[in-house]
Amino acid sequence: MRRFLAAFLAVIPLAGNAQPAPETSGGLPYGTLTKPLSDFMGLPPPSRDKLIFIERVVSRAGTPLSPPPRLTIFAAGGALVVPVAADGTVTLPLTAALRAENPTVGIDQPRGTMSLEIILAVAPPPHLRMPYTWFVSAGAQARDAAAIAAHSNAGLLASLFAPRLRGLAISFAPGSRGQVFYLVGASREVLSPGANGTTELRLDRKQAEAEVEFSAAPTLIEPLID
Repeated sequence: MRRFLAAFLAVIPLAGNAQPAPETSGGLPYGTLTKPLSDFMGLPPPSRDKLIFIERVVSRAGTPLSPPPRLTIFAAGGALVVPVAADGTVTLPLTAALRAENPTVGIDQPRGTMSLEIILAVAPPPHLRMPYTWFVSAGAQARDAAAIAAHSNAGLLASLFAPRLRGLAISFAPGSRGQVFYLVGASREVLSPGANGTTELRLDRKQAEAEVEFSAAPTLIEPLID
């Protein structure tokens, strides 16, 4: 089993130099860093309304840094500082002007020590108790979005190996001991978490009337593929 970080997932090494210089890269081009987000936003809204796109600046080991690093877009009209949350989450501005200019994006960390982690995930459901079919639909959106991205980035070869979605990995905040319940009529099944602490909700069940309930709001719902 592995997490379905899909064709939209990339771990892009960041060049870690906050000052632009003609002789060195000083970071990565804006277009390189924003292409996955741009591709995602280019999908028809109804085909991604249950999905979210997460970008995180992390160490090469995949862990957040404390304090968070500082990202700077060195645009012609002036440097733009991009806020980074404590967990590394970052929202790069996506504008036509910046795409046309394609400035350098620098970071105030040693060269080669940082990565931009990009994750395609399922949006938090609007309620703690939702129809099972809502999650099936969300998983199908993630699978289809990944297949489109794979074909766009790798062409025919990717289309021959369409992603096979198995389920969703549900994570809760550390220490919250959140639980996931699968409900069919009066039946209430507790889905046990795996060794990594996430709970897998399989999407191959046939009960159209089933529901899924959380004891607490999940922090992350990721598609899974074999």
